[in-house]
Amino acid sequence: MQAGTRLCDAEFRAAVASGKITSSTLHDAACVSLGGVAAEYVSRGSAEGGLADVASLDALLNALRFTPAKAGDTVRWALLDSVALLRRHAAAHAALARAMAARASVAGCIQVVESTLSDDV
Repeated sequence: MQAGTRLCDAEFRAAVASGKITSSTLHDAACVSLGGVAAEYVSRGSAEGGLADVASLDALLNALRFTPAKAGDTVRWALLDSVALLRRHAAAHAALARAMAARASVAGCIQVVESTLSDDV
């Protein structure tokens, strides 16, 4: 297994390719990119990994010609939202971690999250 995030969202990739990416689409992608960092912070109190994810997001923001200040704000806002989401759905996050530790399939992991979230809402 290798750490890192690869975005497979066809809509996001099409938006980037066309040069017409919305702020909400970019924010969603940034949250996904930083999800591992946010999860490590929530579960351990600090995040040591995720450098490749942050570098990849920085490269995207640089390609979109964000200033360093705007890129930093975008990263911080996405990280804040990701941490808040994980805290709000702590039961689903814990259930997913248990399923992954038990080597559940991707479909099984999705099912665990969906069933836990339906109890959480």
